[in-house]
Order: sequence, then C-alpha cells, then structure tokens
Amino acid sequence: MNVLKSAKRIFTFLPKGCSVENINNFTEGLIPTLPNRISKISPKTYLAWKIKEFLERDTKHIVLFENYCMKKIDVFNYKDKILNAIFVNDEVYNYIDFRDTSIEKIEEIIRLTSALPTHIGILTSLEDATFILNDKNEYSEKMLQLLANNCKQLVVGAYDGESFVVCELSPTPK
Repeated sequence: MNVLKSAKRIFTFLPKGCSVENINNFTEGLIPTLPNRISKISPKTYLAWKIKEFLERDTKHIVLFENYCMKKIDVFNYKDKILNAIFVNDEVYNYIDFRDTSIEKIEEIIRLTSALPTHIGILTSLEDATFILNDKNEYSEKMLQLLANNCKQLVVGAYDGESFVVCELSPTPK
C-alpha cells in the first residue's frame, strides 16, 4: 500500500524550539491545541493523549509499536519490565488496548519503543479479527498483516527522535 496515496491528512507535533518553517515538506504541520488542563506538553505526552482518545472510541481499537531494539529473548530476560509484548517470529511488538488507557502506561510504551533509526507504530482495529492480544504470546505474520490492513493511523518517529509524524489513512475498500 502506498501510504501517501491513501493519506487523508499528515501532521506532526513540533519539538520544542522548532519553527514552522522547518516542516515545509509535509502536507500539513501543526502545533497541537492542548487540552485546557495542560499548559506545557511534550510531543510524546501529546501523542499519548491522542492514542488514549483513539483507544477509548472503540474496544476493538489497538495500538501496536515495533520494538526495534528488542528480540524475543530480551523480553524474558527483563521479565516484568517489558509491558504488553507480543512476538512475531523473533520480532517484538508492544501493544496498548482498551484494558489500560492510562496516560502513564501509554507514555511508558512510547518510551520503551522509542529507538533510532526507526520508531513505527500503528493505530489499528481488530474489527475483522477472531483473537485479542495477550501479553507474551506468539502471533503469525498473517495476524500482523490483518492489523496492517485495518490501520487507521501510522506513527513514525521524526526530528531525530524528538517527535512524530502521523499519517491518518483513508479507509480501504473491503
């Protein structure tokens, strides 16, 4: 799938000190409107709020981040310090779902999966799935493909790991 062709909107959260002129390669750049109760917020915290809103809209919504720096064996070596890990072959992914939408938990998953050169996550849905994700379980590449096919938003790390670019995708015809 060509992500840019199916994009409804592409936006970014600017890191502190970044001017709007520095984002001219994107279709749309914005400095986020903050919730009234928060006066200063980091891009990671703002992303956590956006993820929380997404998850609370539907119990079938999930968020999946690739854990680029970890392999399956690493998760078992760290035991309880690795949150909501699932495996596809030796790759590790961390997920967030409706069962815990606390900002602290979401920020911890974002922090845990923030790695250069890549930080990739999808906001997706289990709408066609016959399973739910369970911690430390093995899943197939077919399951990963199903989640990718249902992707609503793609999150990619940007600005040398200080922020993110988010691509909202148009629904794909069934």
